[in-house]
Amino acid sequence: MSNAEPEKPLEGSSERPRIVQPIIKWLAALAAVAGGISVFLENSERATNSLNEVWKNVSVIIAGHRTDTQPVTECDRLASSSDDDSHPLGVPGVPSDKVDAKRAVSACQAALESRQYDSRLMYQLARALERVGDAASLREATRLYSKAADEGNAVAQVSLGLSYTYGRGVEQDYVQAMKWYRKAADQGNSAAQNHIGILYSDGHGVEQDYAQAMKWFHKAADQGNSAAQTNIGLMYAYGSGVERDYAQAMKWYRKAADQGNVLGQTDIGVLYAEGQGVAQDYEQAMYWFRKAADQGSSAAQSNIARLYEFGEGVQRDHAEAMKWYRKAADQGNATAQFFLQLLPKAASNRVSTETRK
Repeated sequence: MSNAEPEKPLEGSSERPRIVQPIIKWLAALAAVAGGISVFLENSERATNSLNEVWKNVSVIIAGHRTDTQPVTECDRLASSSDDDSHPLGVPGVPSDKVDAKRAVSACQAALESRQYDSRLMYQLARALERVGDAASLREATRLYSKAADEGNAVAQVSLGLSYTYGRGVEQDYVQAMKWYRKAADQGNSAAQNHIGILYSDGHGVEQDYAQAMKWFHKAADQGNSAAQTNIGLMYAYGSGVERDYAQAMKWYRKAADQGNVLGQTDIGVLYAEGQGVAQDYEQAMYWFRKAADQGSSAAQSNIARLYEFGEGVQRDHAEAMKWYRKAADQGNATAQFFLQLLPKAASNRVSTETRK
């Protein structure tokens, strides 16, 4: 199975800038006092030296602040996540599959050198390392997720849970996954709530419990989590712990699809193609499959190929079917890979039969 936000810091802000600003104000006030003394005493060499020393210190702090901020800003730009409530305003966040791993790792390592206790930067470096993907990088990503999670960073807690769920950088451990999802869920994180629902639905690390699964899916869906909305739709479509109800399935798929969720869009297409809960309508099925396929869904691409292969809602076109099977197969879709091998043989047999008539 697949609130009001807290006030976010301005771009580039963190614990250090919030400390620097009062210091600068204090030093500026001190400088003004020293300046007043120097004017009052006019030729007092001591006062003049004090003034110079104060401004020298101010310059050092400002220079340090600028040096500190630049790599942090770059790390935020290259590796921040829109799911992280602590990421700076004005920074849109980068989807995990779009992170430029090499540049992000370099920027975030430099940022952490000056702010080694910043859980947001730990999380962002871990995202970049996870994108690198080799065993050593995955282990280091998990270590950083763990450090950030221990600091209470909710998105890091979810990522650590995922590491345990899929055995990335650690041994697969559903009990540990549940532990970290719960910590994030207790902070209201909807992704964590959805993943708890999945563990209950699949019986991983806990006894399978569809009622608990639905409870957690609803917690996440009520916050607008489109993955959870799709999962509720699946529960109704398959009658998992509830009476099978395709109308309810369509309702929840549609909520997800309207947010651009490719699974929701694909599942709507399936309901139309199969005539489940709606009148069978291949044109509508193609419409929804296309929406998902345009976002790269291999399942939707494979379904489009099937419609072309059998001429359902479209004119039968084996060239188009081959094209869409190949798109899906290139992404590793096993169903598409299987039919991609069968289609040329089937087409050849049909040609031979028609020639004999």
